[in-house]
Amino acid sequence: MLERKDLVKASLGSSELRIRTNAHGILESCKGTVILKENEGDFYYVNGNFAIASVGYYKLNQIAGISILTPPTVSVDGQPRGNPCLSYDENGNLLEVFVRKIAFGRAPTGSLVAIDQTVRFSPKAYFKRALIKKFEKDRTFGRLTAKEEAEKFTKAGTHMFVPIEGSLGLLLDLSHPVVREALTTYVENCIFGDRKAATAAERNALRKHPALAITTVKPMGAQGQRTAEVTVYGFRHSYRTLDELESAAIKATEQGSECEVIKETAEISDEEIHEANRELDVEVPAVVKESQTEKPLEKPIEGLVKESLEEKPSEKPKDSKQKLKERVQEVLSQLSPDEITKILKTNGVTTLDTANAIQLASIEITAKTALKEKTK
Repeated sequence: MLERKDLVKASLGSSELRIRTNAHGILESCKGTVILKENEGDFYYVNGNFAIASVGYYKLNQIAGISILTPPTVSVDGQPRGNPCLSYDENGNLLEVFVRKIAFGRAPTGSLVAIDQTVRFSPKAYFKRALIKKFEKDRTFGRLTAKEEAEKFTKAGTHMFVPIEGSLGLLLDLSHPVVREALTTYVENCIFGDRKAATAAERNALRKHPALAITTVKPMGAQGQRTAEVTVYGFRHSYRTLDELESAAIKATEQGSECEVIKETAEISDEEIHEANRELDVEVPAVVKESQTEKPLEKPIEGLVKESLEEKPSEKPKDSKQKLKERVQEVLSQLSPDEITKILKTNGVTTLDTANAIQLASIEITAKTALKEKTK
């Protein structure tokens, strides 16, 4: 396809195109080679492969011309809801978000295809999953125990309990860096959860469309400067306005007329969170660094239950809360009085003197997030 000799050469930025026009000189289809660049964030290394990032898909889509649409509704528990659909707990923290995106356009064969992608993201579920993964490799920041056994430590304000199954859960040391890092990620996921879900939904819709059905590349060059070539096909559609295009896409996904429709609802994955963090420039740990190799698990988490119930949490110095308070004061000193008052009120206190260790940890995370937004 698109190999006829009457194709005309053209260019789009750094991409080389071959285009076909009709008798009136209007573009009908094209074929292009796009150069993806590592130093521009077009792809990244994860789990042994170089995955195309959202930025890379947008660059490929300059030729493919696939339209990304946000329909007015998303299905939640079988019921149509506003898109995106967000729900919150009694403290105003994001419980979960559903985002729906449609990638609508022509496949390399010329046929119309619509990818109807819905993504669900729960910051609390992600927080719990991340802690379990960390705990399987590092047990210095907590232990598996029953809720009843954990109460004496949670009441003291030095630990927090995260339920896993029934009364069993993880008792976490709030002064441990791993726990503070996980809490920071949780707060940021609550703040940016809808944007992360939207990024993941768009990327998934694009990469599942036949016009852009490539997920990894094999780049060449020195680390940090690698490039990869990807061949993309594009077609001109006949829709005259965006409203007409959106109407056709939604009609296609609902009725499946004159168009192949692929629908999927999925939980956001660790890799997609990592990719969304890159897009939003959120400072959280990478999923897997290129030079990093994972250590084999000594024991699965199920095998740790019995011995964890027999262990006792390590005793921490009595001044750990004071050190935490000093760190919080240092961060708050960089904010205005109004910002400080708002942060304290959000965490249910009026002064740091009345805050317990859990509240201090939450205040520290909220203040750092506010400071980061302020200095952007």
